[in-house]
Amino acid sequence: MNQGYKLQNTNLEFNSSVILPNIPINSNNWGYSKSRPYSQISYNKRIENEILNNLPENVFREIFPFLEEVYLKTGECIYQPEDVINYLYFPETAIISDFQILEDGKTLEVAMIGKEGIVGINSVFNSHSSINWLQVSIFGKAWRIDAKTFHNQFVQNGVLQEVVFDYINSYIAQISQKVICNSHHSVEERLCCWLLMISDRCGQTNLPLTQEQIAGFLGVHRPSVTLITQSLREKGIINYLRGKISILDKAKLEFSACDCYSNTKII
Repeated sequence: MNQGYKLQNTNLEFNSSVILPNIPINSNNWGYSKSRPYSQISYNKRIENEILNNLPENVFREIFPFLEEVYLKTGECIYQPEDVINYLYFPETAIISDFQILEDGKTLEVAMIGKEGIVGINSVFNSHSSINWLQVSIFGKAWRIDAKTFHNQFVQNGVLQEVVFDYINSYIAQISQKVICNSHHSVEERLCCWLLMISDRCGQTNLPLTQEQIAGFLGVHRPSVTLITQSLREKGIINYLRGKISILDKAKLEFSACDCYSNTKII
């Protein structure tokens, strides 16, 4: 659906029509990172999370009063294994990595969640604890909602169930593709694919990432990442400074990536 929700002053608009006037002040405290109640939010922005933005007007109107805005920091742990899932997160500019820690201490990302998805979605199936580690890989904004509140909305609304199930299918497909990628593709192909996936989800080509972070998400040693990024820079595909990688030629980067990118690409 090609829809647009926008916060204008204290009203929620859908395609320039007010659908929820005089949004009440919400002063709930946050469990993670920095947050702002409605009274402090600058109301002149669009909802960027695709799950929220693609909901029909009547469904979105029902859940919007329960949403809260949060800013997440790079490296922040949203959930650890067996943590109780108290909130679901709908990223906008933030990206969260779903990863596991291996027996040798290495980390390995099994999926990433950006503006196309939801963090903590297993809670809607009465699975109230996290399975993997969920950590912020790119800082930015997200919306969150109390897990019990969302579950109540979910069980009562068939349209919301359909949207959530569609996302779960794509999330499972991403995890399945990651298994193939990690097992059969070179580190260079995987790194290129990973940079493209990150860029698509945060909408930037200048990525606040270190080589150490990339190595951790790919489950490889840092020297491998250093050699590959040097080669990509020499080819004019990327550039990097301390703490930042810039994509200079996305077409060449995509050519260097494995086919997993096209299979997990978001529009």
